[in-house]
Amino acid sequence: MKKLSFLLFFLWMIWSPLWGQQIVQAEYFVGEDPGYGNATPISVTAGTDTEMNFSVPLEDLDFGIQTLYVRVKDSNGHWSQTFQRVFLVQRMPLDPDFLVSAMEYFFDEDPGFGQGTPIEIEAGPDVTAAIEIPLETLPEGLHTLYVRTKDNKGGWGLQFYRTFLVKILPQDLESQVNDLEYFFDEDPGPGLATPIEILPGEVTSVAVELPLDELSNGIHTLYVRTKDDRGGWGLAFHRNFFIHLLPNDQVHQVNHMEYFFDEDPGFGLATPIEMQPGEVISVAIELPLEDLSTGLHTLYVRTRDDKGNWGLAFSRIFMKFFAPADVAQVVRMEYFLNNDPGPGNGNEVLLNTPRPGVMKYFVVEPELLQPGTNTLYVRTLDTRGRWGFVHYATFEALQANPCDPPTDLTASDVTETAATLGWTEQSGGTSWDLLWVPNGMDYTEDGTVGTGIEVNPSTVENLFQTTLYDFYVRTACSDGQVSPWAGPASFHTLPLAYNQLSLLADPPEGGTLTGEGSYAFGEAVTITATPNTNFVFQHWTGDTEYLDDPDEATATVTMPAAPLTLTAHFLDVTGISDITEQSLRVFPNPARDQLHIEFYASGKEVILELMNMQGHLVDQLIINESGKVKASFTIADLPEGLYLLVIRSEKAYVAQKVVVRH
Repeated sequence: MKKLSFLLFFLWMIWSPLWGQQIVQAEYFVGEDPGYGNATPISVTAGTDTEMNFSVPLEDLDFGIQTLYVRVKDSNGHWSQTFQRVFLVQRMPLDPDFLVSAMEYFFDEDPGFGQGTPIEIEAGPDVTAAIEIPLETLPEGLHTLYVRTKDNKGGWGLQFYRTFLVKILPQDLESQVNDLEYFFDEDPGPGLATPIEILPGEVTSVAVELPLDELSNGIHTLYVRTKDDRGGWGLAFHRNFFIHLLPNDQVHQVNHMEYFFDEDPGFGLATPIEMQPGEVISVAIELPLEDLSTGLHTLYVRTRDDKGNWGLAFSRIFMKFFAPADVAQVVRMEYFLNNDPGPGNGNEVLLNTPRPGVMKYFVVEPELLQPGTNTLYVRTLDTRGRWGFVHYATFEALQANPCDPPTDLTASDVTETAATLGWTEQSGGTSWDLLWVPNGMDYTEDGTVGTGIEVNPSTVENLFQTTLYDFYVRTACSDGQVSPWAGPASFHTLPLAYNQLSLLADPPEGGTLTGEGSYAFGEAVTITATPNTNFVFQHWTGDTEYLDDPDEATATVTMPAAPLTLTAHFLDVTGISDITEQSLRVFPNPARDQLHIEFYASGKEVILELMNMQGHLVDQLIINESGKVKASFTIADLPEGLYLLVIRSEKAYVAQKVVVRH
């Protein structure tokens, strides 16, 4: 079997043009979100409008429906919403005789398979065709081109499509603007609006005073359009504006206030707000949000004066959402001194992976300090794009130089869970700080620190067995400062002599297990899972990387230098059946090309399902016969291995293992 190697996407991203920011970073991921900045990067040229072409490798994806997510970040460090596209990864037959034999295209409406316009190709496993597609018969506007292929077995493939715009342009593009006109709200027709005096030219700029006396209070739209010297009218450009006539007496009181969400129910029909009449009103109310859906909403508030005039509706956009059940992860940390440069513009503190909480050791750049009192601020960004509260601490920056770090770091007397660490002391120190961390991890983020140590060498305990550690030492200076960290030096803890192998059954009554016990590192141990009556073995789960075959009831475990737990899963096939196992015949078993099933049925619906040992349905038959039933599955294209045949009806449930071997 094989599957497609790459998924190609073409995206046109328009990112906050009103804000004037540029797209500087893009990334994608399939399935679970790894966190902002941690997905697969996409090559992008900085700009307000950015076009991206990229390929997504599909080799490691499971067959079935998948979702591709894409997002971008602007020059201020803000991430966009995550755009998504659902696609299908499916098996393609690995047939050496498989050829693409026909190709056709059509516009907009499907005429039916084989009824589109044919494209001349040479039959082959992979086909590339370059054709000139006639557009003369298409009217102006949006259209969709569809292309599909047929193989030499008579099967039609998926349709590929691309939407495009047909616009008929004049042959001579050197034209002049001859006429200019405008109208409000409703179009009287080209040439029937109010004309604006202009001098003809390729580019026209004009200033005109527009009469607004005859327009009513409220929102209106101004439209402006031009006509060229060939009589062609251009698009009508428009701008919305608001007219409100103020009374001659500007001294008035607000005597009514109301609010509404999203859609205007009409003046006086929104939810009233209790208030005391006056020239200036300040009121605090609790707004009910229970009936609003999750997402963006707009709150509108407006007032009416004692002369019956309604004021402008003030608005505020907000988002209603429910905090997800999962815990937000910290994805970025930054610090700044004294003055806030804005979220995302501080000095980044490197983090290894997103996590719910972070304890981080980092060094403040000395050049950022000013003599005397300084305030250090630290804040974090989570996976939902929210910046946390700013934590701060005030301290004095001293001018004295710190003392020297230790030298010649050594490790001795290393056991499974402990080691004695030593160093050569330097002058000016009163004690030492010691830090140790498993190799490969960030010592500033994940290390264990012991402070105020006065014994050299010093023993550290509670270490992981069979683990390579790095350690660092620094001097606590007599003036209250500390030296830089010295290191790293490394040591490797020993493995335990024996570790426990634990076996569990799911469900507990499903079967009996053998092989549990305490074993030495590297020892090969045979384990077995024997199903009880009315149960069948399915597979092992747990620490299966140390197991030679998790799908076999009898398997071999190679013991690691750590405790190990494996769970055997059994399937309950108990049922009151009118299809008895005595009347059921499944053959051949093992099977190669065809799997035949014979049994007696009562005439009611019987479903035959062939599943792999991961529980995925491979094939299915539905039988509505009585008496002796004969059915077959074609298994020539199935991978070799163990499968489960399930036969079930209203009163029946029978399961049997089947081996496919080619």
